[in-house]
Amino acid sequence: MGALDKLDAFCRPVSDFWCGSNNSLAEFGCNHDVDLSLCFEDTAVLYGICALFWLMVAMELICSPYPRPRIRHNWLNITRMLLTVVVMATAVCDLGYTIHQGTQAHGHPADFQYLSPIILIFSMVLAAVFIQRNRREGVVSSAVIFLFWTALALYGAIKLRTLLLTAKNNEDGFKFEDVFRFSTFCVQYAAILVQFLLAFLPEPHITGHYRLGVEPDRKPCPEETATFLSRITWWWISGFIWRGWRQPLEYSDLTDLNQYDKSRVIVPEFQHNWDKEIKKAGITFDRLRVHEQEYQPVNLSETHGVQMLTPVERARGGSQQPKEPSLFWVLVKSFGVSFMGAAVFRVVQILLTFASPQILKLMIQYTESHVEGETNDDWKGYFYAVLIFLTAVFQSILLHVYFHRVFRVGMHIRAAIIAAVYKKVGPN
Repeated sequence: MGALDKLDAFCRPVSDFWCGSNNSLAEFGCNHDVDLSLCFEDTAVLYGICALFWLMVAMELICSPYPRPRIRHNWLNITRMLLTVVVMATAVCDLGYTIHQGTQAHGHPADFQYLSPIILIFSMVLAAVFIQRNRREGVVSSAVIFLFWTALALYGAIKLRTLLLTAKNNEDGFKFEDVFRFSTFCVQYAAILVQFLLAFLPEPHITGHYRLGVEPDRKPCPEETATFLSRITWWWISGFIWRGWRQPLEYSDLTDLNQYDKSRVIVPEFQHNWDKEIKKAGITFDRLRVHEQEYQPVNLSETHGVQMLTPVERARGGSQQPKEPSLFWVLVKSFGVSFMGAAVFRVVQILLTFASPQILKLMIQYTESHVEGETNDDWKGYFYAVLIFLTAVFQSILLHVYFHRVFRVGMHIRAAIIAAVYKKVGPN
């Protein structure tokens, strides 16, 4: 039994995994159409979205930004939580209905009808926890949440089309074979669509909370309250650019720095890692008080030729070569995660650069076969054209985001080193 046969057995009796038992993965659609099977949508598509969501949540927790003031409970946050519970409740109903079908003598639910609701329930629980985590961390707009609901909205649109076409092609007229699951899906998809629309809105912030740390005569940085789409398109700075085009900018037009970019946020983390590196090297300045001592050169003639030891050497018990603390590893510990996060965008952008010629090759092959009359799959031409366009758009966005993050990391490194050199760690 091949891999496709095992997948078909996993999906039956609802449908085959791909589209039909006589079709292979070499053909994208069934009967020269772009339709996919219901099982493929509820397994490969849904599982891929959930797995990517779990991965992005893990990366977000590892690359956690500097904490901001906590956001209070508000209508937007409560609505998001309620809609997440609604989606989770529909998945619970589907799972319960599948278990009930399995207990009936005439019921034979497919295996994926057990697993898919469980994965969706777990994803909704994780989404609810992540939404509350973002509120506690002061995250105004989350890229992970936006991408998750966007992907689920696209998945729901594809599944809805499949269900409607199946009902339309029913031999008894327009009729749904599984009314209960279609009803729960409609409720679920409505909640997902509302979640998708709410993802465009930033969390309402308390002005007093976000004014903490802002200079009294400066406006808060608009990037801090910008949505995910506004950040990746830099729309949040368009007002400042428009003002500068209409009239000369003045000092009062300038906004305060982003809280992430201030020395009072950057330097303590760097100083903490630097102190650990100093301790690892065996240098204890608190005990030696070297910075309070005035070290004078020693004249060997006055010591009768005896080599005098420095305070650090005396603390080490001799004149052995001290271990030098590594500034490089301190920078890696302090800013390495941010830099690697930026590198991920660059890697994806490079992969898309290599993918573009391959998509163009497929489009040329399709055009040649279409002209020669070997194929009539018109949807493939539109699919390749849209794919080339989206690839170019994503390449541009990812490249600009990469450079923005790398330059920001470089600015943070420079601020930390300058503060360390001049002992300007920040206000006590």
